Parts: sequence; C-alpha cells; structure tokens
Amino acid sequence: MRHQGATRRTREPPSDAEIERGLRERAVSDPRAAEILLRWLQRPRVEERVGGVDLDSMSERELERLYAGLLKLAALPDEELRALVGSLLEGEQLASNE
Repeated sequence: MRHQGATRRTREPPSDAEIERGLRERAVSDPRAAEILLRWLQRPRVEERVGGVDLDSMSERELERLYAGLLKLAALPDEELRALVGSLLEGEQLASNE
C-alpha cells in the first residue's frame, strides 16, 4: 500500500482551469472562497502578457504611449506596414545571430 504523501509528490500541479473550477464550486457556499476567486480572476496571467510585458503593471503614461503607437501602426497602408514588420523581423534575426 502506497503512502498518500508519495502520490501527491508525483502528481502534476492543478491547471489554472482546475483551480478556477474548484474555487467557483466552493464560492457558492463559502464567502472566503468567493473572495479568493475574485482575486484569482484579477491576477496577471501569462497569456495576457504581450512580448513579455505585463500590461497591468504599466503606468497610465506608458499605456497611452503604447496606444498612440498602435494607432499610428494601424493607420499605415498595408504595404508600408508589411515592409516595417519585415524590417523589424530581419533586425531581430540579425540580433539573435550575433
């Protein structure tokens, strides 16, 4: 018969979806679980990071600057945008080869 502690060590940690599901189930009858669920839903998530940047941690000024830059990019004609992105990607490849 195996010791239960040994089984826990070999199991993988629960996924975010499993954690959230468990919190939702408990939040129905437990106010503390509801509070934890709210905090869980507000946490920065890896998938919300763009290029390794946590948007939630950026200042209002930084977010406004990012937004203005994105608007300028979106206004570029398709041909110019493709050329710009292509040159950026080439620059990245050159930097990674050095």
